[in-house]
Amino acid sequence: MNEFSSLISILATTEPNKNPVIERRLICSALSKPFTILTGGSGTGKTAIASRLADTLKLKNATNSAERESFSVGDVIHGERAKYTVSGITSELFTLKNLDGTLLQLPLGVVQEWLDAWDSGRINGTNKVRQNRDEVKKSTKFDSNSHSWESHLTAIAKSGKGFSRGSEKGQSHAIVPVGADWTDNRQVLGFVNHLRTTTIGEGESASEHPVYQTTPVLDLLLEATRPGNEAFPFFLILDEMNLSHVERYFADFLSVMEQKDGELALHSEGPRDDENFRLPRYANDPIGVPRTLPYPQNLFVIGTVNVDETTYMFSPKVLDRANVIEFEVKSGQISDFLSAPHEYPEPPKAADGVAEAFLALAKKARLDPDKGGLDALTGSAAEDATKHLVALFEILKRGRFEFAYRTANEVMRYLRVCRYLAAEESDEARDAWDKGGWIDDLDAQIVQKILPKLHGSMGRVGHLLGALAVYCGGATDDAAFAYFPGGKEGDNPAMTGLPLNEALKPVAEGAHQFTKSRRKLTSMIQVLLEEQFVSFIN
Repeated sequence: MNEFSSLISILATTEPNKNPVIERRLICSALSKPFTILTGGSGTGKTAIASRLADTLKLKNATNSAERESFSVGDVIHGERAKYTVSGITSELFTLKNLDGTLLQLPLGVVQEWLDAWDSGRINGTNKVRQNRDEVKKSTKFDSNSHSWESHLTAIAKSGKGFSRGSEKGQSHAIVPVGADWTDNRQVLGFVNHLRTTTIGEGESASEHPVYQTTPVLDLLLEATRPGNEAFPFFLILDEMNLSHVERYFADFLSVMEQKDGELALHSEGPRDDENFRLPRYANDPIGVPRTLPYPQNLFVIGTVNVDETTYMFSPKVLDRANVIEFEVKSGQISDFLSAPHEYPEPPKAADGVAEAFLALAKKARLDPDKGGLDALTGSAAEDATKHLVALFEILKRGRFEFAYRTANEVMRYLRVCRYLAAEESDEARDAWDKGGWIDDLDAQIVQKILPKLHGSMGRVGHLLGALAVYCGGATDDAAFAYFPGGKEGDNPAMTGLPLNEALKPVAEGAHQFTKSRRKLTSMIQVLLEEQFVSFIN
């Protein structure tokens, strides 16, 4: 068992569905493309498995000296009159989410001063919060205004939790709930707040500048690009990412993640002759926000998706850039869970070197084989996979849903990753993959990269779904084109197009069986026959 098989096993034991196939597809998807979308019904474990992958590969930190249990994203802190949720933790900022959904960002150093004051007995829960504030301010290293949120800071200190010490590394992942009001990128990349200012420099060189209103996403990006963190993976988990139009708030990411040296434009403040100028996020910010930020090559984005009357559909531009993995809960899994209900267990940390190896392999996989990437596929696996991709392209082109170079390239990249992992496991596993194991992985790519863009009415996608269903069931491409009026070229009047319900019958001919794709297409056809409209994500 190699280090990645061990990682799959870890995720399978911490995920309620206990489905190693899903875990393997998630890992292979992340390795081949750093943008994955998880879709399925509410409560199927999408966010749970994403956060567990991030937790398993997180940066190691020493325990804190005050023997406080470490804060984690999602922790609830109870104040005197309200409760707050920990929304993000970096090496510089501690972010709380209020009941009304607003975010409060506190300098981590300020929070640590309050924790130290509580542990030393200088402040306590019987004092008024202003008394606690005045006590902490006596020895603070920060601007006095940094302690203005005394109610929140008292609740944090009283919680009994703290931060890891002995390392300067911050959190390597963030779970960010997407809001329905995200109509631009300010909720993602922040903005220059001219209503708040702070002083940069000392003495005669001191000058007033606006503060950069940061976000948990930007804090994670800054952490990922810090010197010393380049070799470790960082995970951005966007929860319910289609509560707003993804293209509106995520357009910058969609563009730069496809570029080799992409940069995110953040602001244009500061003197023109100072190329290294950075706006502070708060008083005494040791990092600051540069004018442009190189897109981190160690960042993996995972979005979770639900579909109901409050959400928006994805455009082909988004789906074309992601692997889409659908979560399903089967009746047997529900009965097993109800017989022994349990909470999600805490995932163990991956062995030393796995996180670094994960990122190194992902970077290598992004390169073409002739430029230092993984070995190109050879032999019958390469020939047959190419043949199927070409056939699928022709069928989709006939139905006006054809894919292009990016999709074809990323499908083959995924297959190269899968073969590499099989070869790392054993020679026998590699040989089995070459002799036919690749079919399951190509099947996964059909259902993750090609089918998600399909949606429409009976007239728009009916013939296409029938053709794809029989082809994925094992029929020839000629048999598939029989579902289109006029056949392959549309010019044969003798071919009127087979009725769609014919595609639901078992296919007798053919050697290949793309079972996952066939099952999904069958489900879509059944919905289309009943409702006259269907989409992949429904």
